[in-house]
Amino acid sequence: MIKRDYYLNRLIHYMWNEEIKVITGICRCGKPVLLFDIRYYSTSLLIIHLFRHISHIFWTLF
Repeated sequence: MIKRDYYLNRLIHYMWNEEIKVITGICRCGKPVLLFDIRYYSTSLLIIHLFRHISHIFWTLF
């Protein structure tokens, strides 16, 4: 599998600017893999955020 860090970083950088992103390319060029990487990145950010929030609540209770 080819690493596409440049494209992934650009998509992540512009992810929350309220514009629609269209990923195009020829057949079998890795578009689904790029979308999977974006989903993995956003899911890991959500888990980190939830863990920090839960630990903050835990430490304020005790």
